[in-house]
Amino acid sequence: MYKDDWEENVFPLAYLITIRCYGTWLHGDERSSVDMHGKNIYGAPKIAPNLNLQLQMQEKLNRPPVAFDKKQKSH
Repeated sequence: MYKDDWEENVFPLAYLITIRCYGTWLHGDERSSVDMHGKNIYGAPKIAPNLNLQLQMQEKLNRPPVAFDKKQKSH
């Protein structure tokens, strides 16, 4: 009975919201990334790691990357 209730529920129990700070995960990074031209849809192919692309993206940054300190991470 419980299993059927779960399968029929179209609403998630919870959401996990994550963020990345400016300049900390660029296209070309070894962790891969999604398409940068509006095709970020579930299951779409990812951009493979590419050091040249990553360096190009670093050059385009308008300011240094932003990283949270320990206190900011805990909130």
